[in-house]
Amino acid sequence: MNFILRYKTELIIILLSLVIHFALFAVMVEKKGSVVDVVRVDDGYFELAQNVLAGNGFSWSTEAPYEPNPLRTPGYIYVLALLMSIVGITGAAIVQLITSALIPIFGMYISSCLTQSRKVSIFTGVILALDPTLALLSFQFYTDTLFLLLFLPWLLLTVHYAKNPTLRTLIACAALLGIAILVRPVVQYVPILIALCMVWQFRKDAWQKSVTHIGIYFFIVGAILSPWVVRNIITFNTPGLSAQTSFVLYTNLAPAVKSVAEGANFIDVRNSFLTFREYKGDAITLENGEEYTQK
Repeated sequence: MNFILRYKTELIIILLSLVIHFALFAVMVEKKGSVVDVVRVDDGYFELAQNVLAGNGFSWSTEAPYEPNPLRTPGYIYVLALLMSIVGITGAAIVQLITSALIPIFGMYISSCLTQSRKVSIFTGVILALDPTLALLSFQFYTDTLFLLLFLPWLLLTVHYAKNPTLRTLIACAALLGIAILVRPVVQYVPILIALCMVWQFRKDAWQKSVTHIGIYFFIVGAILSPWVVRNIITFNTPGLSAQTSFVLYTNLAPAVKSVAEGANFIDVRNSFLTFREYKGDAITLENGEEYTQK
């Protein structure tokens, strides 16, 4: 009872989020006709998870030979595969939906740390609970929900570390960020920014602590990422996490620029500009990504 009274605002926001998310999920299932059609999206995560479960390796190919996927990192795929193996496709979607209700709470606490205002933090939580995009992503098999469930706690802990730089908080921050990068490598350069912030925070008075903490931070993040980097060295002869940057530049930005320059339809330009393998995401790898970037 004390727990309910103490956290009644948080519990109300979680309940609000669950109501919105489940309501949209039900509407989408009724509209699409099946859960699979609702949760399966165009980024290949569902296919990757299915191939992992089937023993076909980290590939989204639908038939042999199952080519290693060069674009996706493994964090979300293995979590999704684990959930699907335990509770099935519908169960995986529901587990993701339920855990996504924590996102407004993390947003609420981060807002509280930054503004010191209870009203602003509650408003932030309510807005996130009602957000239609978060509601849609809560059950679709995209990386966004899991990434936010890692990145937002990391951000919250980073704020606490800035106020009280303890070793325990540092280790937790580094572990969360390393896993978040494996889910979505868009934040792979954040450790460099954190290192600069540590240098500024400790400055001359505690430079030894600064060096030690930076070293620990990079070691933990590196230890989490290194198995995937080694996999890519073995598979594609190049260190790195993903060929996503080269892929997006060549398959999205380049056709968009050409369509504007030529006054043509984007889809028509893209279809004439790309081969099927390039469009599908099998041709552009870490090994040849730089060549595509130069193109």
